[in-house]
Amino acid sequence: MYFIREVFGKDAVPQDSNTLLDFDPVLIDTYVRQAYVFTFTICLSGMISVGALLAWHIYLCITNQTTVEFYVNMDRRQACKEQGIQYHNPFDMGWRQNLARVFGNHSWWLTVLLPSLEPPPPPLYPFVLKERSPPENRTAER
Repeated sequence: MYFIREVFGKDAVPQDSNTLLDFDPVLIDTYVRQAYVFTFTICLSGMISVGALLAWHIYLCITNQTTVEFYVNMDRRQACKEQGIQYHNPFDMGWRQNLARVFGNHSWWLTVLLPSLEPPPPPLYPFVLKERSPPENRTAER
């Protein structure tokens, strides 16, 4: 009973009580209500945060860009706006083809339930891998 008196206050349980049945129901109801409000507030803030992150990633998938590309494209868009030119992301193929490029050409329910087992499509731009020299034999140093 000592712990319960410390948590709920000295007025929640009479001093001579040794059972849980002697709690003041109004005081306990107040603490339970506060616990519900606190839990609801934490859950709501988490839901809003995750929802904002989901909306951001949906936007990135629809426009076919990464977060870094978004900021680079934002700078390019501003530079083109100053020159009077409208900027267009070169990798944006329309929202349907962008989503198909990200998730594959499966039906939406199959994409949600099962991950794609296909290899990713080839990149839209050519790039060259630099050849690296083989590492030196370091067994002699040991």
